[in-house]
Amino acid sequence: MLSKKAADWGEHSLTAALYRAHSAEIFRYLRKLLPDDQAAEDGLQYIFLQVWRREGAGGLEAEAKAYLYTAAKNYARQCRRSAASRIIMSGEEGAEDHPDDAPSSEEAVHYQQLLAEAVHSVRELPEETQRIFMLYFGKGYTHSQIAKKLRITTRTVERHMAKALQCVRLALEGKYP
Repeated sequence: MLSKKAADWGEHSLTAALYRAHSAEIFRYLRKLLPDDQAAEDGLQYIFLQVWRREGAGGLEAEAKAYLYTAAKNYARQCRRSAASRIIMSGEEGAEDHPDDAPSSEEAVHYQQLLAEAVHSVRELPEETQRIFMLYFGKGYTHSQIAKKLRITTRTVERHMAKALQCVRLALEGKYP
């Protein structure tokens, strides 16, 4: 697979060289951050596609390894945020495919109650704060994407998110093990 990827990008391209030099370690890093090999492989492909797209812009050589690790961390964070938002949006706790990690029935009930309290606390927020919260967790938008979409500053988005997260934190305070 390694040589096929390198061949797809052109044997002597920067992307191919970075893939040969760092793909195994970035895969291991992603594997620590993500639930399974498939998710890590998807992340690896996504990251190197981004590298390939950026290759023409230049400036990647100097900080390539740092860029790869940052991209991997951001990809994993986005995956976790998307998984969490699917649970929040659907209200279902068993959205994961890991039966070994499944909570006991008492834990499941407890987590359902926590989720209900968290959702209730968000619904008590002002409409704009709710909208920003759902764009972030429900749609996976970044703060800057939300700011652009709603025609507000990034700092305003950050304030709304801080308010929403504080509200959820207070609602769950002392209730989460």
